[in-house]
Formats: sequence, structure tokens, C-alpha cells
Amino acid sequence: MKRVAGECFRSPLFDFPLDRSRASSQPKSLPNPQPNSKSSPKAIAQGGYYSDSHSLEQRRRWYDPVAEAYDRARPRYPAELFDLAMAMTGLQAGDRLLEIGCGPGIATLPLAERGFSMTAIEPSAAGCEILREHCAAYPAVKVVNQTFEEWLVEVAAFKGVVAATSFHWVSPELGYPKIFQALKPDGHVLLLWNVPPQPSEDIWRSLQPIYDAHGSELETFVDRAKQEQQLRDVGQKLVEFDGLASGRFASRGFERIDCELSYTVEDYLALLQSLSPYILLEASQRKKLMLGLEQRLRDCCGERVQTSYFSALEIFQKI
Repeated sequence: MKRVAGECFRSPLFDFPLDRSRASSQPKSLPNPQPNSKSSPKAIAQGGYYSDSHSLEQRRRWYDPVAEAYDRARPRYPAELFDLAMAMTGLQAGDRLLEIGCGPGIATLPLAERGFSMTAIEPSAAGCEILREHCAAYPAVKVVNQTFEEWLVEVAAFKGVVAATSFHWVSPELGYPKIFQALKPDGHVLLLWNVPPQPSEDIWRSLQPIYDAHGSELETFVDRAKQEQQLRDVGQKLVEFDGLASGRFASRGFERIDCELSYTVEDYLALLQSLSPYILLEASQRKKLMLGLEQRLRDCCGERVQTSYFSALEIFQKI
């Protein structure tokens, strides 16, 4: 099967080209928060953190400086993933959904296009601004600029709760009971995931000296089986959680779609800078790392970087 730029494939092909109409190749200056030791890059899966490592204020501003890079370079979810979600849950146009940590709307917009009424919660003001622009044609999308913890729950108001590459930010003690309260009886939780796209292992080996020199605390090439297990472990916490007043969540299935995506060197570096382990670096260290990676990527890849990743879906039901 021929693999081309901007395609996610699992027969048939699904196309989601990058939107390059927004940002320059370099995001704005990045924050240098000081989370606790649990949030060091080695302590977590590439690309994300658990919410108990960050204060509410850190979560409000964490992605603000990279919101445009996030919107521009993060991969889109394949249409098939949404088809699977609808088939597995019975959700349909007109149903009301709650989305937690929607960012610039990478999952929000496709769901709005499918006719759902949505309350989309996002702590980043910059992310909300981009989301409102994307969803301007969909008045049934309500954007709420708050953390999920601060949001006043609407009890039994939603047929589905969606978290798209954001559920690892939800505190079990505070968030899981709130999700349970917000769902209607027999409602569903939809966890969507895009793991960070990465080049081949051969390319990573050529990049390793740059990481050794400027980013040794970063995890570089990540085994996909390990990443899938990490995602399953996050979902399993929801099933095993015993802090609900009544009822529980039951797993209803896990699906994975393998994808490939071709980036320009500039877009690939923007992708990296939208990931939490890179946000956590000191500004001078990050600049040196990006300059080194840019030169090495151009030497070994030319103008385009071929990457692979997978999208995943896990469904849970309130029972």
C-alpha cells in the first residue's frame, strides 16, 4: 500500500492533512513550571502527564504558549475511529456530549460535524480561542474555559463523556465521580488517544547523539506495544475505581488504528514542542535541542520526516 503525506491508513485510507494556515514554525516562548518529581520526563509516557503533578494554575496555562503549534502539528483522529465509537455506543446526532480537555478542538470539530450537541471544557484560554474559531459554524458547541475540576457538574445531562488524549490529566478522586454524575444512566465514556508520531527506529538512532547532548532526560524511541499497554492501564483505573457512591464503570472494548503521517521538518519540530516533556525543558536547553534536531533531520531525511503512530479508542459504560 502506498503511504503518502497526511494519510492515516488501515484499509480503506483516511486522509487528514495538516492545517498549515496558522502558526509560524516556532511556538511562542514556553513556560518553565516546576512540577514535583513525579512529572519528570522519564517518569511518564511520552507526550503527557498525570494531573496530580500540576496545580490548577499550571494546567490553565500549560498549553497556552504552544496552542497554535498544537493545533497545527498534532495528528487528527481518523474518521473510522469515530465510526467505531458510534457503532459501539449507539450515540447519534442530536445527543449531548461532554468533552474534557478539548484543546483546540481536534476531536470536537469532527463530533460537531456529526451533529452532536457539545459542552467542551478546556483550561487553556489560547486553546479555547482556536476552538471557538474552528466551531464557529456549530452553535450547538458550548466552549467552557475552565479546568474540569472547577466546572460545576450538570447531573445526568450527557449521553457521552469524551476525553481525546486528555484523560491522563483527570484526577481520579475528583474527576471520576464527576464524570459518573454527569452521565445519564447507561451513558458512555469515550477515551480517544493519539500517541505522538515518531520516525523510524533507524532515524531515532541518528538523532540519539543530539538527545544525549541536549535532552538526555527525554525518552526517545517508544515501543508501541508499551504505549498501548500504558493507555489500557489508564482506562483500567476507571474500571477499578471504588470511590463512587453507587454504580461503576465497565469496559466495553478497545480499538487501535495504525497510522502514518509525513511532516515537513518545521512541522515535526512544532509537534515535538507541543509535547509536555519538551515544554518542561528549560528554554535554552530546548532551543539547542531543536537546532540540533533540525540540522540532523535535514541531513538524514531531507525536507520531510516520515512518521508512524496509532490512534486508539476505549469505551466504558456507566452501570
